Amino acid sequence: MQPHTTVPDVVQVNLLTFAPYSNPNRDEAGHPKTMTLLGKLRGRWSTQSQKAALRSSPHLGPTGCGVRSRNLAIETFERLCAAGVPERLCFATAEVVRSGLANGDLRSPHDTVKDLVDVLYDIRKNDTRDILTAAFPDVKLTEARKARKDEEAEAVTGKPSARSPKLSGLVADHLAPKGADAYRGKKDASWPAVWRLPDLVLMDALAGADRDLRKQLMTVFRADQPLLFSRCEIAWKERLENDVIAAWKSRRGPEAVSEVLERAAPGGKVQSPMPKEEVDIDIALFGRMVASLPEATVEAAASFAHSMTVGEFQIEADFFTAAEERPRDGNDRGGHMAHAFWGSGIHHRYCAVDMNLLRANLEKGGRSSSVATEMAEDAMKRVVTGFATTVPHGKSTNSAPFSPASYVMLERGAAPATNLSVAFSRPIPPDVADPMASAIARLREFKVALSRVYGEGKVVELCAYPGLEPIEGAPDSLAVALDEIAR
Repeated sequence: MQPHTTVPDVVQVNLLTFAPYSNPNRDEAGHPKTMTLLGKLRGRWSTQSQKAALRSSPHLGPTGCGVRSRNLAIETFERLCAAGVPERLCFATAEVVRSGLANGDLRSPHDTVKDLVDVLYDIRKNDTRDILTAAFPDVKLTEARKARKDEEAEAVTGKPSARSPKLSGLVADHLAPKGADAYRGKKDASWPAVWRLPDLVLMDALAGADRDLRKQLMTVFRADQPLLFSRCEIAWKERLENDVIAAWKSRRGPEAVSEVLERAAPGGKVQSPMPKEEVDIDIALFGRMVASLPEATVEAAASFAHSMTVGEFQIEADFFTAAEERPRDGNDRGGHMAHAFWGSGIHHRYCAVDMNLLRANLEKGGRSSSVATEMAEDAMKRVVTGFATTVPHGKSTNSAPFSPASYVMLERGAAPATNLSVAFSRPIPPDVADPMASAIARLREFKVALSRVYGEGKVVELCAYPGLEPIEGAPDSLAVALDEIAR
């Protein structure tokens, strides 16, 4: 969708936030995240951690956020099972949900069988051959077992090996050509085609193996990666589940469920809700990428930078112990000993919101231009407020890093989006009398220099740091400042 106008309309936020002794965003070793700029170590908060804090904040949440998950189809299977729907129908409905919240195409019988056998192998490596041999005695699995060992050796050595057909491929080849017909002959022909796939023959064959195993096999419905789904898309899933439960409990039973699933997936093509439903505020702001369904992709209207400390950063190790309060002898009073890692500093933070793109995103699904504009203006205020007042949540219960921005610079207009972090390419020296005052002064000076060259939009500044001269024309509060730049 094209923006409403060619004139840029960008809201920019530059913040200076003091982080007390804490570790709100850590790396895989448990250390505060860092970066190196011009040979100097700086503290850093990732964009993902900042957006996660914003999405869960009370400022953005009430506007209606979606759900980020890869397990929605598994939820469908579990909910239907709990409602007393037979597992076969749960399986079929979960496949429709998985397809509808992916690319709308039901998996081919061959691919689904392969996926199921691969999941089975991951769950029960040592028992896979025995389970499948019992289920399908005419499939030659000895060579397949060797093939799996060859694959594992290749993964370790990196050297290709001549190997037999893959285990999952052998089972799929055995089922896919005749499985659907064989299944159709055994079961009620009025049931929809999606229930007569060879993957259900495999599920039938495993029925006596292990109920917990069958439940674990439902991970075949797990998406490759989590996606953001809107409330409307979640509602589509829940309506389908409700319809299947109601149909199963009706007097017509399987025939009624058949009609429900055939309507949801006519001709094996699921009517995906993703391209046509309204998107929520968080999807419109942060976007989503759906490679298998490009029309469901939403370009992010908000851009967030990694934060950066304005001065050099040091990681400090803190040795701690947890006492054993009911010791059994005199030597176990130190129940646990370890190190934690902390740091502190003043972070420069930046985000920019393309208001034209935000309005265009919110018009998806048929919202009117006036409604989308009103929602966009409200969302902008909530984003700026949340961004200025929240920080990443890591280790928050034992460090309480909650610190709103001490300085806020807002700008709205056609001026180019500009991350002012270059003002701190030279770190603030640690021996200055007041690092925050120095950081504020340097940021303002750099903004003045940029504005002479590139121009600027409407700029509003707020300072919550004591001891500085009042900024001329500064509003009394962030709410007033947002009203000044609203349209």
